[in-house]
Amino acid sequence: MDSIKKILKQVSSLFAIFFIQGIISDEIGSSKLQVVFNDEIKNPNNHLFLKLILVLTYMDLKLSGYVDILKIIVKQVINNDFFRKILLTELKTHYVLSYISNSDRNALENMIADLTIVDIGVTKKNKGNIINQIKKTGKMNESFE
Repeated sequence: MDSIKKILKQVSSLFAIFFIQGIISDEIGSSKLQVVFNDEIKNPNNHLFLKLILVLTYMDLKLSGYVDILKIIVKQVINNDFFRKILLTELKTHYVLSYISNSDRNALENMIADLTIVDIGVTKKNKGNIINQIKKTGKMNESFE
């Protein structure tokens, strides 16, 4: 019963993230928010949940420097299973569905690979194989051992 409650709580949190992100993107999304977002994302006193919502919105709005902001949050969520999975899912979706410059594409491939390495529990020596797999097929959850 406790495991079901835990799963429901995680699913609820995930929906809350998408709901809040959608409201921010649709209702107040503008490049004028970039300064505010930057300050709040970099504020060490803010909860990781808030930072993740802001970073995902920042990415959706494609504000300038969004890749650099993503790099900051990757470092912060990489060891948090729940937030890592959310970010990994969002990065994969963005990678597949958005128009991305080549330099941003390379940075996203590296971030997705870094998160995937931790997520599936392989060593960093597999990073090149993971990136090649991302480029070829988009299958990012295969075994790379």
